[in-house]
Amino acid sequence: MLGRMMVLMSLGMLLAVSPPRQALAQPPKPSPPKISLQDLRDFGVTGIRVLCVKALDTGKLNAEIQEAAVKGEAWTKEAVPVALRFAGAGLKGHTTTIEVRTPPEERRTATITITAAGYLDDAVGGERWRLWLAQGSDGVWTIKRALWAQLCQRAGRRFYSAEPCP
Repeated sequence: MLGRMMVLMSLGMLLAVSPPRQALAQPPKPSPPKISLQDLRDFGVTGIRVLCVKALDTGKLNAEIQEAAVKGEAWTKEAVPVALRFAGAGLKGHTTTIEVRTPPEERRTATITITAAGYLDDAVGGERWRLWLAQGSDGVWTIKRALWAQLCQRAGRRFYSAEPCP
């Protein structure tokens, strides 16, 4: 009886000084930023998970486009060069795909998707931009909306994210 009592007392002391169960558990992983369903649909990816996308500020480039248009630079009147200027001329991948969609009845708006792949990085496999452009009455294209994410790839996992790749 005395032995059993000592065991119970020892067990009670052990429980009293043991950290709470919650302290032993791993800290919760931060959840990925929420993306709107509209942004997810608009990003236009199927077959690869999209964790989050970033809406990009188009103001600076649109100001640059207007300045170049005043100088008479021809690239401002072509949708694809405007989109490439926004995405960056020095794309880092060995494969770049440019998809242009315009409504069949008029060619004054365009949705351009630029997908760069084959980056020489062990975490980032590429990037994707989705741009919505409109042509003004002067023939100059401006970017109305832009979404971006990078393709993360590690150990068989591939997904798009605007956050740093793990």
